[in-house]
Amino acid sequence: MPTRVCCALSPLLWGIKHKIKVALSVRYTALWVTVSCLRPAAGTPQSFKIHLASLQDVVLKGEPSWWTPERTLSLTVFLTMATLGILGWVVILRHQARSQTALIQSALKATADGIVVVDEHERIVNYNHKFVEMWRIPQQILDSRESRQVLEYVQAQLQDPKAFMEKLRRFQSDSDDNIDDVVEFLDGRAIQRHYEPRRVRGRIAGRVYGFRDITVERRAQVALEARTR
Repeated sequence: MPTRVCCALSPLLWGIKHKIKVALSVRYTALWVTVSCLRPAAGTPQSFKIHLASLQDVVLKGEPSWWTPERTLSLTVFLTMATLGILGWVVILRHQARSQTALIQSALKATADGIVVVDEHERIVNYNHKFVEMWRIPQQILDSRESRQVLEYVQAQLQDPKAFMEKLRRFQSDSDDNIDDVVEFLDGRAIQRHYEPRRVRGRIAGRVYGFRDITVERRAQVALEARTR
């Protein structure tokens, strides 16, 4: 009859089964073995048992690395999906920005008013052709995007450039106000101007200047007043 050796862990060892599974290596500080023999005369053990006195008899000599292959793969998949999601969102935002910009440009071209938009640093960020035509501003000045250069150029066309600049400075110092008045040109034209702050998410981020040629209406009004005198 072949000899069969059986290893039976004590209940205490089963209590630390999880600790042994996750450890890199285990060291036992107190351990004894009992051997039972069916035939003592033969001296051949038939079974034995391993005994531990307490949980403190098992010392974990090392912990496994957190970066298991499964966790590494899961993290890689997660980062890849997150990156693709962010890139997709950026593409959507860019498409929306282009659509809104195209819509604004179409509106600026379609309006009969001259429009110019400046940022909080008084740099020109947008304007339409009607504004250029109305004020007869050279392209090289517009290309500078500096509103200061534009103002210096247009003052020479006005009957009262001092009053024009005073109202502009008042508006710039108190951006919450809207300004509407009429500007008289040396060539007889009358331009109605409108200033208002440009708000982005509730914050003032520049100004919008609108100009409308009311020369015909102004002349008709003057002629009517002359006839009624």
